[in-house]
Amino acid sequence: MPSRLRSVPPRLRPASRRRAWTEAALAATLLGVAVTGAGTVPAQAAQAGEGTTASWKCDGGRVNVPSNPDYYTAYCKKGGSSVRVDFYPDSGDEKEYLYVRDGFANGHKTVAYLSVKGEGTARFTTGEYTRNYPEGRDAALKVCTSGSSKAVCSDWEDGGTT
Repeated sequence: MPSRLRSVPPRLRPASRRRAWTEAALAATLLGVAVTGAGTVPAQAAQAGEGTTASWKCDGGRVNVPSNPDYYTAYCKKGGSSVRVDFYPDSGDEKEYLYVRDGFANGHKTVAYLSVKGEGTARFTTGEYTRNYPEGRDAALKVCTSGSSKAVCSDWEDGGTT
């Protein structure tokens, strides 16, 4: 009798991960997820109890912080609830800082993704993180209300650098 378990695919190389994310974004667009308004993206999916996708508004990009022009954020909010990821490099100590904030009482940790060109994509949960990536690499952020496949997620916010 053949096994019903699928084999685990080999670890994706960074270029393959970017291609996979691009294909996933294209598929989501073809399924009707579209950018609306001035940079506001409707949430891509809704977890049970999190409301409809239309009730979440997601956005992000560069934040006007004079002391750090490379400060980027991605967030989703609904009423008084929100999830957010903030990323900024500190040229003084050549490290990058990532803050994943959870302001949504759904019983799950907020999940954020940081993709750095040539380094791949890392997954983070609610908390504060310090990393050290090579300088000058392109970076992109994404935040989700949880790690569930039905979580509400922002679109990728790119334009950051390490």
